[in-house]
Amino acid sequence: MQQEAILRTEHLTKRFGTRTAVDDLALEVFRGDVFGLLGPNGSGKTTTIRMVLGLLQPNHGSITLLDQRSSDKHGYLQALRRTGSIVEQPTFYPFLSGRENLRGMATFAGLANNRMTHARIDEVLEQVGLAERANDSYRKYSLGMKQRLGIAAALLSQPELIILDEPTNGLDPAGVVEIRKFIGQLAQQGITVIVSSHILYEIQQVCSRVAIIKFGKLLVQGSVNELLSDREGILLSFKYPDQAHKAEQVLREVQAQTPWLKSAGCIQAEPGSWAPVGSTLLQVEAPIDYAMEINALLGEKGIYAAEIRRQEASLEKFFLELTEGQAPDSTQSSAHIQQLSTTGQGRNA
Repeated sequence: MQQEAILRTEHLTKRFGTRTAVDDLALEVFRGDVFGLLGPNGSGKTTTIRMVLGLLQPNHGSITLLDQRSSDKHGYLQALRRTGSIVEQPTFYPFLSGRENLRGMATFAGLANNRMTHARIDEVLEQVGLAERANDSYRKYSLGMKQRLGIAAALLSQPELIILDEPTNGLDPAGVVEIRKFIGQLAQQGITVIVSSHILYEIQQVCSRVAIIKFGKLLVQGSVNELLSDREGILLSFKYPDQAHKAEQVLREVQAQTPWLKSAGCIQAEPGSWAPVGSTLLQVEAPIDYAMEINALLGEKGIYAAEIRRQEASLEKFFLELTEGQAPDSTQSSAHIQQLSTTGQGRNA
């Protein structure tokens, strides 16, 4: 079933002098998405968001937001009024309370200073988990609370779409978890969310669809599940390192006759993994459902794993494989993008 596109860009291009910051960008965000706009620093994410929000004018291309085209200034302005955003760290008065700051933001946004607006302020404070601290001065807030107050300000107009540019920048781990949890809550409330970030691991936790850009060019776009569907695997640990190498040889010998077994190879456990650093693990590229078959194949040769675990697919590793540290070849990447965008269209994670 065809999904409704809440945002679409076509041939979107922005140049600053001789530098092209955004290059022929085609994005498609569906209603209900938590959409990750991903890429390293300087990849064009913030420039793209500024063009969507009307803060920068593109040199070429068009934007359709909530069925309003950017060429229709009046209609696009109406669409922007149904959109909330945080592009930079929100600026609030440090000695005013959270509630008082939101009243000022409401006035700035053109909302009437009446009982209805005050009720809406109380509602968004409850929504972002700041109701109990609403009367505390802003300077007493943690970084995570300050970011949530910024999101509350963006929610004042009851937007259908909210855009967050690097919302976890500068936050400690607890603050990152706060924002990640809150993004999920926004999605549950039916709000479409676009999150720009260079922290791919964090985005993988919350996003249903992503676009990865580099040097202003789109590398790939689609459902997270589909992009990573063939990148999950199985990790096996052994009591002795030589067992891992023997197990690798056994699986390589049967690989040609085993369609579900794509590859097998030994790797060293990295810091932060479940196995001791430097220990030898066997990495098998195969669906986790075949763990029992792998165990049986090794058991026939008298090799027994000490532990078997699922290897989660990593958006970060996928990105590094995709870019290989260089700008993609335009011809190859265009074909790859078209293929993934087509297969991902109409499906949500």
